[in-house]
Amino acid sequence: MSESPWPSALLQHGLALLEEGAPADALPALRAALAECEAGDRTDDPDLTEHTAECLYWIGAVHGTEEDFDTATAAYRRAADLLADAPLAELPTVCAEMAGRGLVLLERPMEALPYLRRAALGLERFAETEEQAEFGELFGDALAALERYDEAVIALRLAADRYLAVDRILDAADCRESCGDVAIEQDDAERVRDEHLAARELFERAGESESVARCSFVIARASKELGDTATAEREFLRARAEATAEGGGPRVANCDEELAELYVADGRAAEGSAALSAAAAVYSAAGDFENAASSRWQAGHLLLGAGRHDAGIAACTVAAEELLQAGHPELSARSWLAIGVVLQNCSRVPEARAAYARARDYYASHAMSLETAECDLELATILISEDRHAAAEALLRTVTVVFEEHREDPRYSRCLLYSAVLQGLRGRVTQARALLLEARRAASAAGSDDQVRACLIEEIRLIVNSGGDLPAAYPMLEEARRSAEQGQEWAIAAQCVEFTGLCQLLQDRYAEAETTLTQARAAYRLLGLTVQAAQIDLHLGRLYSLTGRIAEAEAAVAGGSAVLEEVFGADRYLAIAENMIGSVHLKAGRYPLAAAAFRTAEAALERSGLPLQAAVARLNVGSAVMLQQDFTTGIALMTSAIDVLNAEPFYHLYRAMGLGNIGGTEIHLGRFEEANSHLNQARALYTELGMVVAVAKIDLLIATAASMPGGPRAWRAALERGVPAVVFIDAQRFGFEAAHTRISWGALHAVAQTALFDWAHQLGDTALLADLVETAINSGTHVPEQAPRATDESDLQVTLAALAASDADGTETAASQQLSASGLSGAAALISGAILPMRPPPRLLMPDGHVALADHLAAADARYQPIARPGEVRVW
Repeated sequence: MSESPWPSALLQHGLALLEEGAPADALPALRAALAECEAGDRTDDPDLTEHTAECLYWIGAVHGTEEDFDTATAAYRRAADLLADAPLAELPTVCAEMAGRGLVLLERPMEALPYLRRAALGLERFAETEEQAEFGELFGDALAALERYDEAVIALRLAADRYLAVDRILDAADCRESCGDVAIEQDDAERVRDEHLAARELFERAGESESVARCSFVIARASKELGDTATAEREFLRARAEATAEGGGPRVANCDEELAELYVADGRAAEGSAALSAAAAVYSAAGDFENAASSRWQAGHLLLGAGRHDAGIAACTVAAEELLQAGHPELSARSWLAIGVVLQNCSRVPEARAAYARARDYYASHAMSLETAECDLELATILISEDRHAAAEALLRTVTVVFEEHREDPRYSRCLLYSAVLQGLRGRVTQARALLLEARRAASAAGSDDQVRACLIEEIRLIVNSGGDLPAAYPMLEEARRSAEQGQEWAIAAQCVEFTGLCQLLQDRYAEAETTLTQARAAYRLLGLTVQAAQIDLHLGRLYSLTGRIAEAEAAVAGGSAVLEEVFGADRYLAIAENMIGSVHLKAGRYPLAAAAFRTAEAALERSGLPLQAAVARLNVGSAVMLQQDFTTGIALMTSAIDVLNAEPFYHLYRAMGLGNIGGTEIHLGRFEEANSHLNQARALYTELGMVVAVAKIDLLIATAASMPGGPRAWRAALERGVPAVVFIDAQRFGFEAAHTRISWGALHAVAQTALFDWAHQLGDTALLADLVETAINSGTHVPEQAPRATDESDLQVTLAALAASDADGTETAASQQLSASGLSGAAALISGAILPMRPPPRLLMPDGHVALADHLAAADARYQPIARPGEVRVW
């Protein structure tokens, strides 16, 4: 057996050509050497397999220099496969290494893995540290690509150590950063942070500032994920500074966006909007208008949520322009539509109309019929707000026809909703409620919770404005408020609080109404909604006048009217303001001035095409005229108003008011039978509405009518009806927290108490007189603890109290200073001036052992509403 000389002449020739830089010429010689080896007899030459592999290795090297990686890898792979069972040596190692490297380069890591494992074993024995480090990095990256993460980290950390051993710090840093990237894939935030901390230290030693900034950003994100917000904020700020030093650009904006998210989650909305605005500026400077618009739009929403409406609208407006610059005209149009809604909500109607028109122009020019109709839908709301009801109705009819073919679209339910709003404003409550029911069904079918809530709000508004079905409003208000709070729609939640207060006011639940309306006003002010807060002032003015606090009423009405006139002009809220002014004059005894104000309101409502609301104003004119002793004219005015109100069944409250006033006038005229008829009709309506205080007041008038014939029988009947009514009405004053309010309330009904004494005296009932005297001088008892509020400490109150603590600019507001000084928090912080309340007096035990007015107290509890009284107290 003889062995051929090796390397063969052909191989030597090929290697010489390769060394001379002629790979193309070397390849034929190398292939000839390979063919010679393949044709040889392995029984004669046991090293022939190794020689064949060597030829393949050099052929692979030639193809590699020509960047023919597929062919090169195939040659290396054949060589490695031939030597797979050979003893550990340099040639099998290098062939396996090159085959593995080639397959990795060709993105075939699974095929590369067995070759890399064999190479790793050989390199541990034959390679220098530096070569081992380089291969270890490659091996680790391949393992990571195959999701063999634990093995990858071992290989990469070993490679990093070996790089450090040969002072290749930058490569060591790359390996540690790769370990961090593996940890990202494993969702191991703690290891992500630690590996990037190690990598950053090495990058700093290597002077690689860009890589340092990259690591800082990842460290910050990992810290945020771990809940370490302080470290996250510090690291994001560091990353931002480092990225800025490297020339800024998108990496700076990325830091700003991350900081904004961090700030918002921490309740720091002002800093969040500032960070997003900074990000938008960076993107815009780089010509990236799409991302600029996205960040700026988010900043605008944060500003709007913080009550900084002007700044929020400005940011959203710029975002809409940037979307246009970014080549997204449709998104820009959608933005203008949303901006229009915000502008309209902020009472900037001309700008809102322009925004809707801009969106509509785009949609109409691109034949986008549904979107065009949506713009018309919003434009119809402007017409409604301007009392252009006929034009609004025509436009809504056209829009509804478009969406009739798309009933599953939430915008169809909005068509019905807005149509209902219009019908409600025109006094057509029955039609409006039917439309609202249909709108709720459509919204529910479309899965639009927001629309369902909006329908609830509008139905409640209808109930409040018409004064009908008040008990039904409370569960709807609770549902709407909770839905708004869950969606963090704080303005809507505040509106629910307002409507709750109005329902309480209409039901003569004055103490609860004052607490609730004051709370709603504070909420609106904290949200920056000055118009809504001014409207609350008008409602409170009415409440103050009804409870005898004329000076407070005048101040509240004047303040609210001034704001509304400044925003809308003298005409827009003329009827509302004049009605409230008239109510104050009426309670103050300035009857001619009251009549003039009510007439102004009636005329304004008639001009606006609102006959039912005008009829309500005419009721007030009739009351003022009647109080000027012109009974015939007063009754005629009120009767004509009731005739109009009879056309709409939901105006129960105002019919009841008119009937009660007519009944009271007829008593004065001596028409007792007619008076009783009208008073009992009013009483039935008030009972249906759950207005127990109003029922008691009507009972006082019925008692007065009963006393008029004179004589024991008449006086006894009057006392049986009147004493429980006075007891119940007087007990209401103890619901007020402020002493001056209790005094005012008591003064309003002093005349009724005087009548009781007079009837008892005429009757000669000394026992009843004694009971009345003892009851009158017992002024009530202080409650040592804070009385419970009419509404609970909901998310709305907690959130708004937090808003009060710091305004959007980060400076302490007047509200926050007041809250800080008072030491209040939570819901209580929204209402200042809380003082020690009182509750009704205990039952009085007279010297002969009977309870004063026992039968009358029981009658009051049964006839109206039970009154909680503390125990019994002896009066001697």
